[in-house]
Amino acid sequence: MHPPMQRDHPDCQHVIHALTSCHSLHPYAKFRGACNDEKLDLDLCFRAEKDRRRRSNLERARESDRRWEEARAGKP
Repeated sequence: MHPPMQRDHPDCQHVIHALTSCHSLHPYAKFRGACNDEKLDLDLCFRAEKDRRRRSNLERARESDRRWEEARAGKP
């Protein structure tokens, strides 16, 4: 299972397009594994996207905590 592909995924657009075109070309064979390689690529791309987003959020949270602690300590 993967997140909705209609959402904005700028880094994974080429992989999404490959999977949707494979599904269009193989409407019944997709159920027997014809598009497994494209699906694996999509899963890996989404995983990398999630890791980048997680690291970015962690950095923002740490910066916010640092500013909050400075404000509590009375520093400008």
